[in-house]
Amino acid sequence: MLKYTIDKTSVYLIAFISHIITIAIDYHVVTKGLRTFSDWTEFIASLFAVIATLASAIIALISKGIPFIRSLIGTYYLEKGNGADTYPVGILRNAVRYYIHPDCQNIDPSGYDDPRNACAVTDKLFSVMHKMLTSPTEHKYIMLLSDSGMGKTSFCLNYYVWHQRHKRRLFDLFVLPLGIPDVEDRISNIAKPGNTVLFLDALDEDTLAISDSRERLKTLLEATRTFRKVLVTCRTQFFATDEEIPKETGIVKLGPRAASEKAQYIFHKIYLSPFSDKHVRKYLEKVYPIWRIRNRRKAREFVEKIPDLCIRPMLLAHIDDLVNGNRAVEYSYELYEEMIDAWLTREEGVLDGIKKEPLREFSEYLAMDIYMNRHIRESERVPKEELAPLAMKWNITVSEWHFTNRSLLNRDAYGNYKFAHRSFMEYLFIMGFIKTAISERKRVVWTDQMKIFLADMIRKSVSDIQNGPLWILPCPMDREIVNGALLHSADLTGCDLHGLNFSNFSLEGANLDKADLSNCTFANCSIQWASFRGANVSNCTFDGISLSSVDFSDADLSNSVFLRVKGRAKLDGVKGVFRTIDHRG
Repeated sequence: MLKYTIDKTSVYLIAFISHIITIAIDYHVVTKGLRTFSDWTEFIASLFAVIATLASAIIALISKGIPFIRSLIGTYYLEKGNGADTYPVGILRNAVRYYIHPDCQNIDPSGYDDPRNACAVTDKLFSVMHKMLTSPTEHKYIMLLSDSGMGKTSFCLNYYVWHQRHKRRLFDLFVLPLGIPDVEDRISNIAKPGNTVLFLDALDEDTLAISDSRERLKTLLEATRTFRKVLVTCRTQFFATDEEIPKETGIVKLGPRAASEKAQYIFHKIYLSPFSDKHVRKYLEKVYPIWRIRNRRKAREFVEKIPDLCIRPMLLAHIDDLVNGNRAVEYSYELYEEMIDAWLTREEGVLDGIKKEPLREFSEYLAMDIYMNRHIRESERVPKEELAPLAMKWNITVSEWHFTNRSLLNRDAYGNYKFAHRSFMEYLFIMGFIKTAISERKRVVWTDQMKIFLADMIRKSVSDIQNGPLWILPCPMDREIVNGALLHSADLTGCDLHGLNFSNFSLEGANLDKADLSNCTFANCSIQWASFRGANVSNCTFDGISLSSVDFSDADLSNSVFLRVKGRAKLDGVKGVFRTIDHRG
């Protein structure tokens, strides 16, 4: 349908140009005549000017119009679709514009240093999914896995559009996010489940699954056992290991089976593949037409420098903010800072009275409130009636707050607000946490992405510490906030921080249980009240520090050296042999 519309439009445009040229010739002949060579020269020059102007307008119309038309058509299908009211309109619109069909694979790419180097069998995701959804009942339950920002939700929404555009549909399709509190009621209200494929998006955002993933999956599988097919999407990191990803569903097959066929349905795992160079090139060509080739080249330089842009299409979707900015970017959290800063700048100019600084404070406070109260609200959203008191605290009037199409905050059909992507909430949570006074910090379990953000901030800080005072934050802050127990109560459990030089750094009160801190240097730094339970602290040097209230229980201290230290740490069950030189009591 879309291809037919575009082809028909092209014919009309060619006819329109021909008509304009004919009129120009007739007008020039009638009014001035074409008697001399100079008349012909003037006429031809004018004619070329008209053609060039029209050609530029047509190219601009096609390059901007086609994605816009696709976006409109896709958004129309989604807004009228099954379960569309559970997604904010901004998310629907952005999901279909410039969308590139991804590949999938049979191996988890996140287990490799460079996910693109995974030796996996890859195929086109849409083709594979269509085959699985239309095949016999062997593929009744499917789990689509990937890291944050790789396009799980975008796939669900775009597959729905792709499905609806087919005239002969073999089944009905529903898309429901698991992050909403009434998802089970919505599932039970779906008519004709036997002929319906159900997409359950974002298991990792389901508050009940966060508490007990196995029990929650059991409940969801029981609620969906009569459906034709069920797809569940989830972050790979939601499960500690690949072995923890469920295989058995507990749903028994009915009817005759082959001799080697299992009695129960199993989960068929599919992993989203990172974007290849071809995918990235196609995306950049869509965003930057030929007359914006300079910006396309600049965007390509960012992609080559920062692998995360390829790995996470969600970040690639904000490449324009990086292209238009002038900041050097080395770590993934700096990408988020650049995008958030661009968003704050845009929102500041929407209406009078909206200022960048309080808007940022409000966003950070809201991210912390949403995450820490997700179990109470049963979702990572905040109702409209709760948003107003929070906004008033930061002197922002919600009724006048207009959100643009590229906003990081979106409103769903019920007036609830959520961040456009969970990773934005996670980054703003970390920024808000760092700025919060120690006495007001609450100990909560962090997501893996939160730990990655803070770990990258630490790596950046320890590499820059020789050039001046410690500045973890990528935005300006008072020296008093930065110095001292900045990481107190931070959840850095299991983080990989090996090989870093923590000299003159503060890890005071941080939770570093089971972290990899091997080959690190801790000289003249503060680690009081820090917990290293079960951590790898081998081959480390501790020089001139206090060990008071430090917990090394069950940690590996092999070949570590303690020089000029004072105080006594908790050493229950430590592993390996370490040396202490000049203990000062």
